[in-house]
Amino acid sequence: MSPARDSVLVRNRTVAICVALYVAAIILRFAVLFQIKDDPTISQCHVLDMRGNHEFALAILDGLRPTTYYKAPFYTYFIAGVYAVTGTDPFNVRVVQIFLVSFIPVLTFLIGRFFFGEIVGAISGALAAVFWTFLYFSVELLDTELACLLYLLLAYLLVVMDDRRYLKWLICGALLGWGATTRPNILAYAPILAILVLVIGWRRRARDAGVPTFWTPIRHALLLTIGCCAAIAPVTIRNRIIGGEWVLLGAYGGMNLYVANSPDSDSKDGPLLVDEESFVEPTTWDPNEPWARCCLNYYLAHRLAETELGRPPKPGEFSSILARKAMTFIQENPRWFARHALRRLCWLFNTYEFHSNRDFYDFRRTSTVLWVASGLQFGMICPFALLGLALALARKEQRAAPMAYYVGMLASLAFPAVLFIINARFRLPMVHLLMPFAAYGLLQAIARVRAGVAWPTRLKTFVPLALLAAFCNLNLFDYWSSPKGHLKWTQVVACEKAGRDDLLPNAVAEFEQELQRDLKDPRPGNVTKMLRHANAIGWLMSYHDHRGNREKALEYARTLLSRDPREPIWLVPAFKLLLEAGDAKHARDALNRMGRRLDPGLLGDCWLRYALAFGDRSALVEAEESLNIAKAFNPTQLNVLRSLDRVRQLLGTGPASSRDAPHSRPATQAGPTTRQGDR
Repeated sequence: MSPARDSVLVRNRTVAICVALYVAAIILRFAVLFQIKDDPTISQCHVLDMRGNHEFALAILDGLRPTTYYKAPFYTYFIAGVYAVTGTDPFNVRVVQIFLVSFIPVLTFLIGRFFFGEIVGAISGALAAVFWTFLYFSVELLDTELACLLYLLLAYLLVVMDDRRYLKWLICGALLGWGATTRPNILAYAPILAILVLVIGWRRRARDAGVPTFWTPIRHALLLTIGCCAAIAPVTIRNRIIGGEWVLLGAYGGMNLYVANSPDSDSKDGPLLVDEESFVEPTTWDPNEPWARCCLNYYLAHRLAETELGRPPKPGEFSSILARKAMTFIQENPRWFARHALRRLCWLFNTYEFHSNRDFYDFRRTSTVLWVASGLQFGMICPFALLGLALALARKEQRAAPMAYYVGMLASLAFPAVLFIINARFRLPMVHLLMPFAAYGLLQAIARVRAGVAWPTRLKTFVPLALLAAFCNLNLFDYWSSPKGHLKWTQVVACEKAGRDDLLPNAVAEFEQELQRDLKDPRPGNVTKMLRHANAIGWLMSYHDHRGNREKALEYARTLLSRDPREPIWLVPAFKLLLEAGDAKHARDALNRMGRRLDPGLLGDCWLRYALAFGDRSALVEAEESLNIAKAFNPTQLNVLRSLDRVRQLLGTGPASSRDAPHSRPATQAGPTTRQGDR
C-alpha cells in the first residue's frame, strides 16, 4: 500500500474517531440534561453562582450598572448573547453549551494521539466523553467547562503548531487571554509559557544549525504577550473607565484568597468567614447590584471593606482589602499555612468530588447516566494519570517542546491550588489535562502484565501504582465530610418556588438533618450565617406551623432567637407562636430583639398583646412609647389611635377606669420584666 493511501486511511480514521467522540459526547450530555432538567434547582435557576450568572446576563441586556466587574465577564456575555437570540431561558444556554463543550473529548483525543499514538488518544477521548463530573458541568450554568474548552484548544495549538510560525504565538496569546476572561486562573500559565518560549528557543538555537537569531524567541514571547493583552485589555479598560478602578478582570480574587486563608477556614468550603458583629451600621450595600442579590460572599466582602474604609467601597477595593488580610494571615501563621497547603495538595488528587454550588452526588438519584458514569471515579483515573505522567517524562523522546508546554500548563493549573480551597469545580481543568496521561499509564500498566516482562520491571510499575491508588482514595485530613446545609436549603427554596409539593417534604427533611450539624459548628462565621441571611430558620418555623406541628414550630422559634437576631421579618410570627404557647421569657426576648427595626405601630401592638397575656405593666409602658412614635408619624392612623387609647386606659392615664387593667399573675408565670432604663 502506497504512503499516500496510508495517509488517507489514517486521516479518515482520525476523522471517524473525532466524529464518534463528538456525537457520543453530545448524546450523553443531552441525556443528562433531560434527566435532570425538571429538578427545581435546575429549572428555577435560583442557586448561588448559577443565579448570579443568569441575573448578570439579564443585566447586560438591560444595561449594566457603572461598576467594576465582580467576576471575569466572558461567560456571562456568552449567556447574554444566547438570551438575545433565543429568549431568557437558561435551558437554551445549556443546549448551546453542550454543542460547544462536546468538542473537549475530540481535543483530548487529538492531544493524546499527538503524544502517545492513536490508541492512547482514543482511550483518553473516551474518558473525557464519559467522565461523570465532565458530564455534570457540561449542563451546568457555570463557566467551568467553557473555560476548559478554551484551555484545551490552547494546549492543542501549542503542541501541534510549528514554533517557528509567528502566527502561532499571536493566536495562542489571544486564546490564553480569552480563557482568562472566562476563568482567570489560566493567567498563572502566562509567565511560565513566556519563559518556556524563550528557554526552548535559545536551546534550539544553541543545538541546531540554521536556527533563527537570538532575537527570534524574544519576538515570539512578545507576540504571545501582545495576543494575551489584546484579549484582556477591553475588560481592564472598561473596569477603569466605567468602574473607576484598575482591575485586570474581576474583583473576586482577594475574596477567594481570604476564604482559604483565614482563621476559621477549613481549606475546602466556600463561605467567607467573618465576624459580622463589627460591621458598621447603617450599610451602603446596594441590593440592586446583580451579584449582591445572589452571592453572600459579595455582601460580606462589601460590609467588611465598608467598615474598614468608613465609606462605600468599590469591588476592587474590597478584593484588595481581603487579599491583604489573607497575606497578612499567611505571614503571621506560617505553620498553619504549611499544614493547609499540604492538605490542599493531597485533596487536589483525591477521589472525592467536593461540592461547590450543589452536591452533585444527589443528581445521581435522578440521572441514570450520571449514576452509571459515576462508577468511574477520579480515584480510579488519577493513579494511572500520575503514573503515565511520570513514565512519559522519563522517556527522552518526550522531553521536547510540546510536552514542556503541556506539562507547564498542567503545573500552572495544579500547584496554585495551595493558595485556594479545593473542590471538584476548581480542579476540573487539571483533570481534563490528565486524561491523556491516564490512558497512557493504563496501557503501560497492561503492557507490564504481559508474559516476558521481568518481575523487577513489574514491581517498579505496580508498587508505585498501588501507593498512588491508596493516596488518591483515602479520606486524608477528613476531606469527605463537610457542612451541606446551605446546599440543602437551596433545594428547599427551589422546590417551594417551583410548586413541587411532592419533593418539598423530603427536601425539608434533608435540610433539617444538615442544619442540626451546622448549628453545632463553633466557627463564628460558619455556614449558619448563610442560613440566617436566607431566613431559613424562620421559614422552617412557618412551614411546621402551617402543617400543624406546633412543637416543631416552637423549637425553631426559640432557635431563631438564639441564632438569628439580625433578621426582624420572622420575629413577629415567632412572637405570636411563643405568646400562644405561654412562653413569656422567649416572647419578651422576641420583643426586645425587634427593637426599632419594625414599624412602631406594629411593635406597640405586640407589646400590648404581651401585657394582656402576662399581666406585665412594664410592657404597657413599652407599648405606649412605641405607639406614641407611630402617632407622631401618622396622627390619623385609626388602629394606632385605638391601641394607644386602650394602653392608656390600662395604665390608668386615659379617660377609662383602671378596672380594665390586666390581672396580676404569679411571678413564675409572668417571666422577667424589663425596666425602662434596661432596654
